[in-house]
Parts: sequence; C-alpha cells; structure tokens
Amino acid sequence: MTEIPSFLLINNPVTLHEVKKNDKKFRFSFIEQTLNSSGKFISTTVFQYHSALFKGILQQLNPVVKLLMLLVGTTGIALIHSVLFQLILSFLIFLLVAFSKLRLRSFYKRVLTLVLIFGIIPTLPIYFNWITPGKPALELIKSGCSFNFWIYHVPNSLYISYEGIHHALRLEIKVLNSLALSLLIIHTTQFVDIVKAASRLKAPAIFLLIITLSHKLIFIFTKVLEDSFLGLKSRWWRKIDENASRQIVGNRFLLVFNKTWHRYDQTYKAMIARGFNGTIEHGYQKQLNRLDILFLLLFIVVLSTAVTISNVFQLY
Repeated sequence: MTEIPSFLLINNPVTLHEVKKNDKKFRFSFIEQTLNSSGKFISTTVFQYHSALFKGILQQLNPVVKLLMLLVGTTGIALIHSVLFQLILSFLIFLLVAFSKLRLRSFYKRVLTLVLIFGIIPTLPIYFNWITPGKPALELIKSGCSFNFWIYHVPNSLYISYEGIHHALRLEIKVLNSLALSLLIIHTTQFVDIVKAASRLKAPAIFLLIITLSHKLIFIFTKVLEDSFLGLKSRWWRKIDENASRQIVGNRFLLVFNKTWHRYDQTYKAMIARGFNGTIEHGYQKQLNRLDILFLLLFIVVLSTAVTISNVFQLY
C-alpha cells in the first residue's frame, strides 16, 4: 500500500474570490507557470530523443565511443589551464554541435543558463582583490579602514583585479566547455543507449538501475502533473484570486502523488511481466567500426596535445 506523506493529507478549505473585470492581474499565473515548466521538461526530453536520430556526425558514432569522449573530454578540460586552449576547445565543440545538426540557439541558451548558475555566480568573489589580490582593473569602493568579514580580510579599497578576472574567466570557460560537451553527448545519444554503453564499460548495475527508474519516475510525474493541471485549468472559465489558485493546486498534489505512484507501479509490473529480473541486458549493440576508432583516437590526440603543451610550457 502506498504511504502518503502527512502534509498531503491536510485538508485546507478554499475560498474562491472572483476578480473584477477591470482587474489587470495575470490570469492563472501559478497554473500557467506549472504547465509551462512541466511542458518544457517533456518537450526537452522528446527533443533529445529526436535530436539523437538526426543525420549528424556524432549521431553516427557508437554510444560507447561518445561516452568515452565524455569521460576523456571532461578530464582533459579540467587539466588544461590555458585560457587560449580552452577557447580553442570551445570552438571545436561549437563545430561538433553544428555538424551534429543541433539547434545552435536553443542548445547554447541551455548551456549558458547552466554556466550562469554553476560557473559565473560561484566565481563572482574571485574577481575582487580581497580574494585575488593584484593590479586594479576597476575600483569600486575606497574606505579609510580595513575590516574582517567571516574568514576574509577586506582591505581599505575594494576593486576588481586583473588577476581575479583571469582566474575567474579560466574557471568559467572550463565550466562552459564541460557543460557543452556533456549536453552535446546527451543530445546526440538516446537515454537507453547511454545506459547500455555505461553497462558495457562495466558501470555498477545498481547505479544504472537507479538512474533508469529515476528517469522513468520523473517523466511520469511530470506528465501526470501537466495533465492534472491542464484539466484543472480547463474547468476554470472565470478569473479567480491567485491565492485561491495556489490553495487548490496544493490540495491537488495528493491526487497527483497517487496517480504518479500508481502509474509508476504499473510500469514496474509491466517490466517484471516482460522478464525484468534486476539486471540490465545489453540487447542489440552497434559494433565499433573504423570511423568510431579513428574519431576517438583523433579526439584523444588533440586533447592530449593541448594538455601537454598547456602544462609543459605552463601556459595560463
């Protein structure tokens, strides 16, 4: 029997307040945002499935080769400390995206959004001289005394240093290249092929099983959530107060939780009925051909050359 969280069993009475016709409030803002978010997730998943079927250069490669490219590529990007070589890698990744026939605008919009979250925001303190002392590039604050903030010593003048810009830019480009390469492999390889390739590379079976079932659960939950909210929105033919809409949506989560769990349970039972016993079978796998081996070797040679030159000559 499904164990329902206690907070979903709380029954909150909802009072509907009709909004006046001349009120310029956004209609169904909370419902619209939920529908848009869940719809974007589903459309992104479907687009990744279709983009893996495009007739691009990476789509023709074996999934094992692409997974090895991801592992070798992220390691090489982390070892290259030269901004110039990182920019060259960015250009090469851009060429791979273009030759894979992906939508450049939507692809890099997603990449830059992740770079902003995981690259730019965490590295903002590095720009300032109280983290990275050096030659001033832009003076911000000049006070008569210095002080200590948490574990940092803030000097009497606060400015952005050239050394801070260099160090932060180097980290941000590394994050950009790593995310771009990762999303490129994901967009050019179907999810089931990634799991099979990881299994062939001797990844732990329990790890792959958790990833597969989690992916199923998230997709089912998102689809049930979108269907439930779309049906709820279609019954509201008048404008209502936004606070009331939030209460109604909150109460609907019990139904969404039950539906998701029931459909997920039915999916698992269907897997058992088709012979699933806890192990992941490879099934049909593409064999490595000459193109796969040559492309992988070329990728490793280019990356190894960049790492060697960057570290031997200490290019930063």
